[in-house]
Amino acid sequence: MITADEPPLKKQALEGSKSDQDKCEACGKTDIKLKLKKGRRFCSVSCKRKLSKSGSPDKRGGLEAMDLDNNDSAVSGAESSSPSPPDAATADTEDSSASDTTPKVNPLKWTVSDVCEFIRALPGCTDYAEDFAIQEIDGQALMLLKEDHLMSAMAMKLGPALKICAKIDTMRGTPQPQPSPEK
Repeated sequence: MITADEPPLKKQALEGSKSDQDKCEACGKTDIKLKLKKGRRFCSVSCKRKLSKSGSPDKRGGLEAMDLDNNDSAVSGAESSSPSPPDAATADTEDSSASDTTPKVNPLKWTVSDVCEFIRALPGCTDYAEDFAIQEIDGQALMLLKEDHLMSAMAMKLGPALKICAKIDTMRGTPQPQPSPEK
């Protein structure tokens, strides 16, 4: 039920206007175009990897047909972004699911939006992705982060902070500290 006193943005969301919505090409999840980001076709990094690994033309054919229903600017934005090369996707098929968020590009060269996508892809850390954008944390800053930074500066809980730092440590190639046995 849409009432006259609803804010304009909420009205649009409730009405579900077709021009403001777009679908993820991998999972088909419908979301506001702003959340799918400019020129992007996926709701998350994991969805992007899923589609690049499968690379099946039958999926893409159905989704391209969906793009024809949308306005021209959405279609041209989707066409302008290039998919991952198939060679990289086939090399990763043997990796475990834990390494799905392991970057293919040097993390030191990541932009703020790349870092946000990386955080969003980590389990239990989706809520903190926007905080990384607000704090303008790019790849270099991400590699310098410690648990204390995340908990104090970003008011993050210990669990997600540890998950993020453990993933950063694996990207750095540094072994994670093991607790020493007590005597």
